[in-house]
Amino acid sequence: MGQKKVGLINIDNCDEFIDYIKARTKKLTDDRVSKLVEQISIDRKKCHHLESEFELEYDVLTHQPETLNPTHIKLIAEINETAFHDSNNLIDSITGLKTAFKNAQSQARYKKKNKLTDNERFILEFNQDEYLYLKMMKELCKDNDLKLEDELHDLYRD
Repeated sequence: MGQKKVGLINIDNCDEFIDYIKARTKKLTDDRVSKLVEQISIDRKKCHHLESEFELEYDVLTHQPETLNPTHIKLIAEINETAFHDSNNLIDSITGLKTAFKNAQSQARYKKKNKLTDNERFILEFNQDEYLYLKMMKELCKDNDLKLEDELHDLYRD
């Protein structure tokens, strides 16, 4: 079985992508840029609508990770994939755009990371899933009268 293809654009980076393609007018014609911007705007509205329905149905807030469980996170990822499907297909049809944007993102992250302190760098690299996993560990430790810091130190020593 093949690995599931994940789209490039989602609700978190669609504005960044629009800025990127607008800056690339030498490589992309104006009509291609406007078509991409228009499709991303449509997909963003679709994503907001789907997230609103999700929040009502599951009684959670998508922008507050502490209200989400692993099932919610998986469903939100599927909402992103569904909402931005058309935009991602359009991007895939433009040769080299996906790779160029990923490279630009990596360079921006690298530059940003070099300006940060060690603590800030750790937080930046700590993605949402890891944050939620750590939060669940903290709750489990609390339920079992354990200190999370002690457990982490024990894990680190092993």
